[in-house]
Amino acid sequence: MPEKNLNVKSRTMKLAKMGRMLAVAVICSFVRFPILPAATYLQFELSDIPILIAGFVFGPLPGLVIGVASIVLNSFMPSFTGNDGVYGIIMHVLSTGSYVLTAGLIYSRKHSRLGAGLALKLGRKDV
Repeated sequence: MPEKNLNVKSRTMKLAKMGRMLAVAVICSFVRFPILPAATYLQFELSDIPILIAGFVFGPLPGLVIGVASIVLNSFMPSFTGNDGVYGIIMHVLSTGSYVLTAGLIYSRKHSRLGAGLALKLGRKDV
């Protein structure tokens, strides 16, 4: 019985850490600014950094879940601007999700500095 208790405790701790990363991502979502003044829809979003870190630490799928949850939570905030309704949310999920899944999968296969650099390079959004 103690092994089952330990497994439940570790899963609970992982879920709590994932919740903290989600909270950090939601708080960081208030920091966004356009990369180019002429194209205001191209924005730097600070919330992608905690989502990417979650993808590295917990794996690609939990990183994706944290990203989707962050985007959905942000869409309900009254000060939220930038996405054009449902289509904007879907595009944001696809963009962030592909980035986190790619980088998380590469880093999960190769845990090293080189693997992290390769994951960031191949997963980046602006390619």
